[in-house]
Amino acid sequence: MAIALSIVVPCYNQRRTIEGLLASLEQQTADKGLFEVIVCDSGSNDGSVQFVREYRGGLAIQAAIGSGRLSRAATRNMGLALLRGSTVLFLDGDMKASPGLVERHLKAQEALPAVYMGIVYPCAELQDNVFHWYRTGRGANKMREGVPLPPKYFRTNNASVPMAMLRKAGRFNEAYTEWGGEDIEMGYALQRCNASFYLVSEAMAFHDHDETIDEYVRKMGRYAQTGLKLLVENCPEFAAQGYMALFRENPVWLRLLFEPFIYWIFYALRKLPLPRSVAFRIYDYITYYHIYHGMRG
Repeated sequence: MAIALSIVVPCYNQRRTIEGLLASLEQQTADKGLFEVIVCDSGSNDGSVQFVREYRGGLAIQAAIGSGRLSRAATRNMGLALLRGSTVLFLDGDMKASPGLVERHLKAQEALPAVYMGIVYPCAELQDNVFHWYRTGRGANKMREGVPLPPKYFRTNNASVPMAMLRKAGRFNEAYTEWGGEDIEMGYALQRCNASFYLVSEAMAFHDHDETIDEYVRKMGRYAQTGLKLLVENCPEFAAQGYMALFRENPVWLRLLFEPFIYWIFYALRKLPLPRSVAFRIYDYITYYHIYHGMRG
């Protein structure tokens, strides 16, 4: 049976979650002969490499082992050089797949070759925390199935792409050396190759990453200083819309809104038992505050 889909999984010191991901992929409703898993390790020292090399489960697995710590873009590119399927499915090393995830992506690609974004939820152990729903619920999760998505929603934590489209778009840009931005730029590269983007809501993945809000906002601030600046430079379409256009105009009212004393009010409010919709707006403010100041830092 020919391999139809290659699952590319970047990994760095994720021994526990890689084991969980592979266990979830062993439970797929799709025939295991139809897909392979390429675990791309970027210098782990926690036993991840040994675990993958010694794996004896029911999946077809390849290991792409980097010689040192690599960026997420470089790690994925390393895996793309090995794949055998006509479609690539991107998952992260700290995810678990719902049983029908592979089958749903394969059926969507068979019906209409395009870029398909699956849904991402927090894993079961984290679902009692509203903040984790916020982190996983941004982007394509907010959209309706059947409606074309904008390329800015492209993420590599549950997305399938025909390899023919990916070859036209090129490799992930390895100038992104820190977290964030390389997948969005790839989305715009795919759009320039006439790719269409859709949500496939029944392809569900679960994020197994217990990140605190303080860790999250530090990451977003650093992203604003690094990957976001590169993204704005390389993708003028992204820079001209949404919050980026507003941040670049930088009106007086926006500068006042992002004064520190207002931020600390919102930061304190996050601890209250608020409805999810209200909590999400508070997290939005906290996120954009750190992006705004990171861009100017």
